[in-house]
Amino acid sequence: MRTITRRLLLAGAGALVAGGAGITAGELRPISGNAPTIPPPALLGVLATERALIASLQVALTALTSATGDESAALLTAVLNDHVAHRNALQALLAGYQLPSTSSLPASTHTSTSTSTSTSTRASIRRAEQQAATAARAASAASGTAGAALLASIAACEAGHAELLA
Repeated sequence: MRTITRRLLLAGAGALVAGGAGITAGELRPISGNAPTIPPPALLGVLATERALIASLQVALTALTSATGDESAALLTAVLNDHVAHRNALQALLAGYQLPSTSSLPASTHTSTSTSTSTSTRASIRRAEQQAATAARAASAASGTAGAALLASIAACEAGHAELLA
């Protein structure tokens, strides 16, 4: 029997998100060519959260790579790559909309990670992942058809990240 590794789990989650993004992006393109002008707030909120998670993970990785021999860096790099994929999928989905300026995007729902130890950094990032999963799940339910599949996929991936960081 084959053992499921973290790397395999993260790769599968990334493939699921990428596939969901492709399906969902195609689903939102209007046939008439007239793009909707107002993006769903749920999508904008999850995009803001993804951007904040990317920033937090970059800070955590910088701190971890300056410490020698921390195995968390490989895991956090994989999680960071997933969040970059989430951000890119959301941006592709929102490409058909007239987006507001960056300053008017909704605020992120997660807290920043600025702790010094590896254990507390992982715990802080885990909490942020749990909050992001809850927010994406709620956004999926509230969005109707506008990106619901992508948001549900992101929510599942965030929950997976939280478990990996446990």
